[in-house]
Amino acid sequence: MPGHTGQDFMSDYLHDLAQAANLSHRENIKLNFITAALSLMEVIPQADLPSRNGEPFKQVLTIDVDEKTSYSQEFELLKPLAKQPIYELRVDLRQYNWYFRATFFPKYIEGQLYYCFVYPFEKIPGQPDPTNLMRDQTYNVFDKVKFHQSDYAHYFNE
Repeated sequence: MPGHTGQDFMSDYLHDLAQAANLSHRENIKLNFITAALSLMEVIPQADLPSRNGEPFKQVLTIDVDEKTSYSQEFELLKPLAKQPIYELRVDLRQYNWYFRATFFPKYIEGQLYYCFVYPFEKIPGQPDPTNLMRDQTYNVFDKVKFHQSDYAHYFNE
């Protein structure tokens, strides 16, 4: 789903990480955990998304890297943000000091649920937290899709 500038930031981020994963085991671990999280999203009903006052959405993800090494870790995978219906996907690998986030919103098109991922980013300890900015920009995209759905139809037919 394109951001406010029309650029598909999520696809670009994943492409860049995939390029880095070709050269680095650590980057390959990151990519595989994100891919596992996105695959899980394909089967999560909207009703299972966490509420602001509810229990956190925790999930154990297991990945295989380089066909020889397996990793398993529990994540607080989904978090609702202050502007609903905006959420963030969270993949924290504390051992690498890496905190991945991707803002998204659920959208039904012709009875089919889509999770529209808009802005991926990394939280870096000691630096300003971009979460609120990404949340607000994602909400703006949500509004555009809501009021101009036909402009975005091709993203839901791919």
